[in-house]
Amino acid sequence: MKYTDKVRNYLCIFYALVLIIVFIKPRGIIDFEELGSKIILTGFYEGVASCTTTLKLKENNTYRLNSICFGSDTKIGKYVIRNDSIFFDKKDDIPYSFGVIDGNSLDLYYKESSEKYNYFSLMIIKN
Repeated sequence: MKYTDKVRNYLCIFYALVLIIVFIKPRGIIDFEELGSKIILTGFYEGVASCTTTLKLKENNTYRLNSICFGSDTKIGKYVIRNDSIFFDKKDDIPYSFGVIDGNSLDLYYKESSEKYNYFSLMIIKN
């Protein structure tokens, strides 16, 4: 059998190229996270049942908070850094009021009651 069917030949070449690209670049050719602004700080936490929280602060004063635990939740908004504290814009529906950078950890504080704050600690993996 000769390869005389041109459409079939082109489709086989196309499928082979797609499989090669997926094998070489499994996360995709374009990294959309790095496309915008440079990431200046990344905090990560892994809890029980492999639930993870990742906070990425970008150079243009935007953040991305991903929480994955039996579903995915992403919050994107703006922040301001003053000294060792990070203040989040509350209109962005983020549960945390502010964060404090303490060595290799980032403590995110949220209001537990009207008078009491509790915190959630993330490990800084990129600074």
